[in-house]
Amino acid sequence: MKNFIKSALILTILTTLVACGPKEDKQASDPSSEIASKVALETSESATAGHTEDESPTTSNKDTASMETTGKGADYSVFTDISAEEVQRFAEAVKTDVIASDWADLSEKISYPITIGTNTFDSADEFTAFDLDSLLTEDYKAAIAGTDTTALFANYQGAMLGERGEMWIAEVLDDSLTSLGLKVIAINIAE
Repeated sequence: MKNFIKSALILTILTTLVACGPKEDKQASDPSSEIASKVALETSESATAGHTEDESPTTSNKDTASMETTGKGADYSVFTDISAEEVQRFAEAVKTDVIASDWADLSEKISYPITIGTNTFDSADEFTAFDLDSLLTEDYKAAIAGTDTTALFANYQGAMLGERGEMWIAEVLDDSLTSLGLKVIAINIAE
């Protein structure tokens, strides 16, 4: 209900801004008005899509800022200040570890704790002591192997490996907001 009210308030403000904007020739259009109208429409649609007044809204693709990147000109600034080349190099190293089942090497690239299925690992030692081949199957490895690390999908959460988000990497910060570098932040398996 709160999200609905918030969305309605935003829609009202944006509509007022568009309506009270500068008067121009009817044939010329103001790009900022068009953008405000689109944002208002998307906000309204996302606020009412998939729920009733008593339910929480379902997440739609419009609710998440996302982008696709390609090649050397990739821009991962939506989630890190680290260069695109370094992000792609790290993704390639992670991909290589998974394909080779080099769990010891992969364990050093993970941000802990991490949960895979119903198993939570608090350290690299716990991660490598587990029978990871039972979790990260050949199908999982094939999904990671199919990732083009020069064209990673990225959003505010990080960069995705695999077509269905099998693995996510991102820059991790400590409690004082100092960068710990790139880490694997999620390993998702089909259950």
